Amino acid sequence: MFKLRAHTLLRSAKPPSSGRIRSLSQFLPPENSDHPPGAESLLSCTVWRWLNNEATQRSLRRLDFNMQALCDAGAKAVGATECETITLLGEGGMDRLFSLYMNNGVEVVARLPFPIAGPQHLMTRSEVATMDFLRTRFNALVPKVLAWQASKDNPVGCEYVIMERCPGEVLAFQEGGAPRALLAEVSDLQIKLAAVPFSQYGSIYYKEDVSPNLQSRPFYAEGFPEDECSERFRIGPSVERRFYRSERAHMRTDRGPWRDVSSYIRAIATCEMNWIRSCADTPQGRMQLGHHHTPAQHISALEKWLRLAPAILPREPEFHAPTLFHPDLHPANIMPTVTVHPPSPIALSGIIDWQGVAIRPLFEAIMPSAFEVTSSDLKYLDLTRDFEDPHMPDADNLNAAKNSLVESELKRVWVMYKFLASIKEARPALYTAMRDPSMDLLRQAIYFSSHSWSDGLPNLERVLMIFCEVYGDGLNHPTHPDYPECPISFSQKDKERIEQEFETVVGLEMRLEGILQNLLARVNIKLHPDGRVLAEDFEAAQKEAMYIRADMERLADDCAKGVLKRIWPLREGKFVTSAESCI
Repeated sequence: MFKLRAHTLLRSAKPPSSGRIRSLSQFLPPENSDHPPGAESLLSCTVWRWLNNEATQRSLRRLDFNMQALCDAGAKAVGATECETITLLGEGGMDRLFSLYMNNGVEVVARLPFPIAGPQHLMTRSEVATMDFLRTRFNALVPKVLAWQASKDNPVGCEYVIMERCPGEVLAFQEGGAPRALLAEVSDLQIKLAAVPFSQYGSIYYKEDVSPNLQSRPFYAEGFPEDECSERFRIGPSVERRFYRSERAHMRTDRGPWRDVSSYIRAIATCEMNWIRSCADTPQGRMQLGHHHTPAQHISALEKWLRLAPAILPREPEFHAPTLFHPDLHPANIMPTVTVHPPSPIALSGIIDWQGVAIRPLFEAIMPSAFEVTSSDLKYLDLTRDFEDPHMPDADNLNAAKNSLVESELKRVWVMYKFLASIKEARPALYTAMRDPSMDLLRQAIYFSSHSWSDGLPNLERVLMIFCEVYGDGLNHPTHPDYPECPISFSQKDKERIEQEFETVVGLEMRLEGILQNLLARVNIKLHPDGRVLAEDFEAAQKEAMYIRADMERLADDCAKGVLKRIWPLREGKFVTSAESCI
């Protein structure tokens, strides 16, 4: 029988002979259970607490699986006879990670998805195939999959992926942010991915896991050289979460794959319209910001978007290229490693979390957040464009502590500039996709066309209004030859209404949430948009949030108090997309 060890939040797990073991003996297994004492801490969420809607959030992250069977599967995958310890490595928004340490000295990682992560069966199949493709085609530093199940009908009782453990510690735990040494390796993979055009938009699967008609379609775009992957892999339905949120998981809707960008964009908006028609007037639908407008108003705006899209899509074919890219390269998904004895420079050991990845148009590529710096991140420096030196304060007027902060900001800006410069030199189109404001506006339109009801209609209408205002205005917003006039329009009355509704329906709550996050950050508490905080911060966060609200109410009149109650970011019953199951 295996032993339980304290979770380490993605830090390196140690062999059983070292490290602090937290006592879990207060938990007792049910009779005839395959779980040892303490198992409850691995089945339930112990890393996070929620300041609102906690019962719902925790229930969606409960994993009732057979722990002994998982350990047996891990042992079998690496030729061990027994799993000695199982350790909670960490918990992301969509899954829970465990370290399994075997009696032959091998450590592996097991990832178990939550019901909110994405489509059953498809997501795990696609994740495993994608990681295999990356290793085969690019020799990429992604974990090798050792065992997996894409159905809960197995001894473990849920879907899982068992993979090699990347050495090192995630970048999120590294002091000083992204080391310069990682730039070349991460940018090199991004450049290589952008150089491979696929035949369709969708997600990657093994050939045998897609329907016969999809098996007959090519993997790469026409004219691209074939290789080993051309036979082994195919493109199938997208596993992007937007097609499976809540009731969408059970709707008949087009999830791809798509051969052209117009079909892709139409499918996204149509999925949202279908949900609005059938589910907007339900208890869950009435909880969302979309209920401030009628279903007819939402559908009208989405149809406007579909009329506008052909006119504002990039005309250069390279921006439409079906491209695979990691959509969430934040510091917790980058694994650097360094050895002390003998000393060696920091190097990339792995890029993790390829769950839910899809092939999408190149214009949807974004700057990796691990390297991105925005003006709001900087206190002393002002960013410039085109890699010019940032504007700096007069060092003579700063004390030593502030000079140190300036140096830290300079390092972060330098890392971002260096990353972007390498992308621009090798793949100019990828650089443009990441940096051009018109591309960002296009990405916003696509996002809000799939979140019109959950995020509120003013978000979508405001983006459409901006497109109308800049249509044909200069180099970044040229007039499409087939559309000499913008295909949609807004009257002055509509524009005033949209701006007013953006403020009352969306903007006010957004600013209040930002204020609350900033005030909690001053006492070193990070509040996530869904009300989540680290478990050890929970009680302090509750008290601080209560004090903050009391202070606001003290300064408010009766009308303002009513508004505060209605839009308070931590109110019970507030809708968040992270609480939408996909099964």
